[in-house]
Amino acid sequence: MNRIGRQFGFFALLAVFLGWQKVALSGDGSLPPLDIYGHLPAISHAQLSPSGEQLGVVTHVDEKSLLLVMKQGKIRHKIGLGDILVDSLRWAGDGHLLVRTRSSQELGSRRGGLYSFSNLLTVDAASGKADWPLANSKRVFNASLGFYRPIRHRGAWYQCVNTFSLKGSYSSRFGVSCLNLESGKLKEIVASESVYDWLIDQNLEISAHATYSAKYGKWQLWKGESHSVSLLNQRDPMLELESKYGETQILGLGRRPGTALILMEDRKGVRRTAEVDIEGSAPVEFLYADVGISELFFDSLTGLHNGYELLGEVPKPVMHNAAHQARVKGVIKAFPGRNTTIVSWSNDFNRIIAYTDGAGDSGTWWTVDIESGFADELGRSYPALPPEQVGDVEVWEYKAADGLPITAILTRPPGEKGEGLPLVVIPHGGPESRDFLGFDWMAQAFASRGYVVLQPNFRGSSGFGIAFRNAGFGEWGRKMQTDISDGVNALAKTGLIDPARVSIVGASYGGYAALAGVTVQQGIYRCAVSIAGVADLGRLLVAARDDRAFQEYRYWKDYLGVDSLGHEIIEKLSPVDLAESASAPILLIHGDGDLVVPIAHSKAMAKELRAEDKPYRFVEIKTEDHYLSRSHTRRRALEESVSFVMQHNPPGGATAPVN
Repeated sequence: MNRIGRQFGFFALLAVFLGWQKVALSGDGSLPPLDIYGHLPAISHAQLSPSGEQLGVVTHVDEKSLLLVMKQGKIRHKIGLGDILVDSLRWAGDGHLLVRTRSSQELGSRRGGLYSFSNLLTVDAASGKADWPLANSKRVFNASLGFYRPIRHRGAWYQCVNTFSLKGSYSSRFGVSCLNLESGKLKEIVASESVYDWLIDQNLEISAHATYSAKYGKWQLWKGESHSVSLLNQRDPMLELESKYGETQILGLGRRPGTALILMEDRKGVRRTAEVDIEGSAPVEFLYADVGISELFFDSLTGLHNGYELLGEVPKPVMHNAAHQARVKGVIKAFPGRNTTIVSWSNDFNRIIAYTDGAGDSGTWWTVDIESGFADELGRSYPALPPEQVGDVEVWEYKAADGLPITAILTRPPGEKGEGLPLVVIPHGGPESRDFLGFDWMAQAFASRGYVVLQPNFRGSSGFGIAFRNAGFGEWGRKMQTDISDGVNALAKTGLIDPARVSIVGASYGGYAALAGVTVQQGIYRCAVSIAGVADLGRLLVAARDDRAFQEYRYWKDYLGVDSLGHEIIEKLSPVDLAESASAPILLIHGDGDLVVPIAHSKAMAKELRAEDKPYRFVEIKTEDHYLSRSHTRRRALEESVSFVMQHNPPGGATAPVN
């Protein structure tokens, strides 16, 4: 297939239906309004049914989300989701669309306050009826902590989820409940006070389960539904590992019946994918040695493992079936000059959903028909953004001061070919995460205002091998921090940017890096913006310890390079303890519903900056989580960030207003 083909078709229908329009450019006619970038993308999810005939799409209009069920290019059902957050879509056969949602719930002080939970929304593709099966049950709590692949058993489709039992103390009985999608009946098939992970086979039976001692970091795999804890009748586990950070888990069925796919983590935190024979007749087989994997794939009918997504500048599927892999490569080849991601596919790989971005492309969704060789444009992520206003994005490499190669993503202002430009550095969160080649809404927003944007994948980032990840251990606030400023110095040597006009903006761990850039370090950045950032390292460790999150506690200690809470380096690296050293104005943005990095971090930082009479601004966003998940809160954070940077590091060298 080498023809992109039709670019009108269904996109025109969807655009009219949703009311998407080009937005008039602001100011001098050349700058798009910031609102364009701050909106959630017009399409965030698209999933083909196994036959390829039906499609589920999540769209965003104004502040609301809408779920569309489509068949052969026509909209069958429209389901309003309001402000419900959607994490993923999945089909059970062609009859049922499954929606994984996320929300925060207040359980009261006795249960520990606010928690974030996933839930299951089911949609009957024929009738359009939507249902919340866990909310209807009196046996389990209305939330799920895990989702299994849909299973077809005796002519019916089932969706199994991890649930809390209401038969006793729901805080201690964790189990699996399976929903018959044809009848709507929910049945709890297993519950336990000590098991947290199960392997479910095609017969809806538990073929293996796992236990984990977080305190001692010991993970065990057992055959069957349960294991005896009686000293008189105790069986040995099939597999026993020291899982330091609690990452070891059952991923699903292996490549063959009777096997399980396990993500194994050893005492050094090294993770490997392994295939285990449940009967124990074959040795453990390790797969994909030191390959960065973001997702594993399983056949929608058999449940067997059939491929994975390879991490890289642009993630790409790697399928075990050679014919299917050839079609993946063919689709990618059909979009030359663009970053192409394969999103979804039919069982036979005759129909594929692809997503592209790149030069002049702010994100386009395509339905690809292999037999005809054509791709129809399903929709665009930012339809109001003109192609000429999309800044060029490239992979840029440099070396840290100690010689370690660093890969970064570089975004240039649209149409700008000059030198000595202002720079905004946006370090990613995690810190065990990474930035990819492609359209980034925040980077593009700053680029539209005349800034070059640098997103460095500093040591400790994921996707570059375990040695690179481990190189970050003990370097939080040290070489992880200087890797970022080394990128500024390297970029300045090219002449592209002016080293005297640099700002730093980050979220989560990136927020820490922004704060550390003007406290642990000085004189590099003209201002810093921290969005939901870590400000107090001691608070980070104390929270993990007090919550008895032993694996998390070990993880943070390794990244920080400390053996206890009393280590003196904690204060030397904590921005909250270094407020008097702040060398530039600071903007703090934080949601009061953040369950990952509590708003207390930013409140404490603001208090210390105020006491030291340092220039700062604190913006508290009501009801927002850690991820800026809603359009109005995302727009608010973006407008505040761009306004602050333009005030203290104006692109033209003088104070400039925000459009």
